[in-house]
Amino acid sequence: MLRQSGGATYSNGRPIRMMGKKIGELRNRMSTDVILKGQLNNGKLLDDLVSWKDNRDILMHAMADGSMSIDEIEKEIYLLGQNGKNLTRNIAAAARRLKKQKLKT
Repeated sequence: MLRQSGGATYSNGRPIRMMGKKIGELRNRMSTDVILKGQLNNGKLLDDLVSWKDNRDILMHAMADGSMSIDEIEKEIYLLGQNGKNLTRNIAAAARRLKKQKLKT
């Protein structure tokens, strides 16, 4: 999506690596790219991605500091995986639609 909406690098040419930075850049580009905004459902897909990322971060910290039991961790990992699978499917579909529309213009 970054490549189709202006490039996957910062203005100095360095690649954008962190997920949060990529999401932020897509949000910035949505203000000027109507096609991108439409494919991201006015940012709802990005909101879902941020929520998933935050849940992943919480789980990673809980595993590192031992604040959750193994049973709780296994349950949360399963749920996170299922949510991630659905989110990946939705984002990949949006990326394919974006690429297709950009090729038409």
